[in-house]
Amino acid sequence: MLDFFSCKWRDFKEYTSHLPIVIFYMYLWKNNRALLFKTTFVSYLLPLLLEISPWFLSPRKAGSILRLHRIKLTHNMTTKKPFSPERTFEYFYLTIIHAFIYCLVVHLRSRVILEHRLVIRRLVGERLLYSELGFIPEDDVQSPEVESKISNNIADTLHFFNFTLPDVFSTSYTLYYESSLLYSKKHRIDRLMFLQPLIIISFNKIFEEARYHLLERKQKDVEDEYATKRSKFLSDCLHGMTEMQLNNLQVHQLSMLDSMIDEELSGTASISSLLLRTLDSVSSRNLFEFVLEIYLVSIVMERQNFSHQQYRKLQETIDRVKNTISKLWEHYTFFFDVLNGQKKVR
Repeated sequence: MLDFFSCKWRDFKEYTSHLPIVIFYMYLWKNNRALLFKTTFVSYLLPLLLEISPWFLSPRKAGSILRLHRIKLTHNMTTKKPFSPERTFEYFYLTIIHAFIYCLVVHLRSRVILEHRLVIRRLVGERLLYSELGFIPEDDVQSPEVESKISNNIADTLHFFNFTLPDVFSTSYTLYYESSLLYSKKHRIDRLMFLQPLIIISFNKIFEEARYHLLERKQKDVEDEYATKRSKFLSDCLHGMTEMQLNNLQVHQLSMLDSMIDEELSGTASISSLLLRTLDSVSSRNLFEFVLEIYLVSIVMERQNFSHQQYRKLQETIDRVKNTISKLWEHYTFFFDVLNGQKKVR
């Protein structure tokens, strides 16, 4: 049994030692530990520190407070309450603080990305200079894009380990926090608040299917039929031009063409085409979604005795939980894409 696990462990070490991401981090450990520690700090420690920091240092906490202020300002405006300079000023400087913290984090991450690209450039140069003669194909050596190709191939992997994986941890914490907050308000949650997006999506799907089968498909069939007739007419004219001219059939053919034109005009520019165009215009304005949404919201507000402000606060918490789950799922799928992509990097 020990031999079996020992063998598996050796195979695992052999496999991972040849992964480009492992080679890259081992290179950092040997040649640029300062950048390795900076990467660890910016990618893993900084998000954790920001999460446990006061609101003015945490993008998530500042963003949550900012959303509440926005809801209050919008509610005051819709209920015709007097303009509040103090609350507006709070919203103003909160936005600036939130933007600065967010841009600071992005700036630090962008600097780390740039330093990684420069290290990859040096690593590629080192491998080229110390490689055996003939080991690298002459075409690759002469190509000015060799560094760019390798850098782009490993970019997704670096992005995953430096940003996506840390984001998984912070997103998981956010999901725990938001879910706990939502659970504390479970007695006020109406099932329609969760079902509302599903109901609207289902309605849109039914509407699109009905629109396609009742109008668009028939319209497309008519257009295809006339396109076939036009093509056949031109083909007959080209192949039988000499015979038509010898028998003076030009007037007859033009009469047939005029009939086809009139028929196509009445078919493609009919009332059904006007109705289809009108439905497309109405659909682009999200009319049905808006009407259905306000109807569902009014039901929830009546059931739970909510004001619109209370409803918006709770609905935004639900939306954040759903968006966080969706974000985690995207990270999960991206992980397997990166794992498969490692096999293509040389």
